[in-house]
Amino acid sequence: VESVYKNGEKIKKGKYIEYYRNGQTKYEYSYNENSELDGLYMKYEENGRICQKGTMIEGEKDGFWIDYTMRSHLEGTYVKGKKEGLWKNYYLPDYAYKHSYLSIEENYKDGELYLKKVYLATGELSSIWTYENGECTKLTFYNSEGGLALINYYYKDGMGKQRTEYFTDNGSLEKTVFFDDFGYRTHTDYHRENN
Repeated sequence: VESVYKNGEKIKKGKYIEYYRNGQTKYEYSYNENSELDGLYMKYEENGRICQKGTMIEGEKDGFWIDYTMRSHLEGTYVKGKKEGLWKNYYLPDYAYKHSYLSIEENYKDGELYLKKVYLATGELSSIWTYENGECTKLTFYNSEGGLALINYYYKDGMGKQRTEYFTDNGSLEKTVFFDDFGYRTHTDYHRENN
C-alpha cells in the first residue's frame, strides 16, 4: 500500500495484500485515491481457500458477493452497501443433517429483509418468515407433506405473538389461539366444521 499525502492528510492508495505466517495470502484489496476500498476484495483461509469475494466501490460493498465458511456458503448482491434481492445460504451436508435444514433464502429491498424461506435437509420447504420494517409479522410452518401446519401472526413494534392458527393434515383451519400484548393466551376459537 502506498501512503500519500492529500491536503496534509496521510491516505492509503493502491493494492494491499496481507499474508498469514505460513506465507499464504490472507487479504487482497485496493484503495482508491480517496483512501476508500475500491475494486475486487478477496479474503482467504490459512490453507489458501477463498472465504470471501466481492467488489467494493468507493468504500461500500457493491455487486455480487460470496462468503464461504466451514459450514455453509452465502451469496447475494449489494447495492451501495445494502443487501438487495435474493440472498441464498447453503449449508454443507454434514451440518445440514445435524441441524435439519439445508438452505435459507432471504429477500431484501433497499437493505430491508422482507421475506425468508427455510428449507429442510430433505429439500422441502419448512417455513416462510414475512417481515415489515425489519420485524417478523408472520411465520408460516409447513408439515412434512408440504401442507400448512401453523401460522403465527405477530404484533408490530416487537410486542410478541398476536395469534396462532393451527391446521389439520388436510389443510383445514382447526383452531385459532389468541394472545394479549404480554404473550398470554386469552382465548381459543375452534373451527370444528373444518375437521
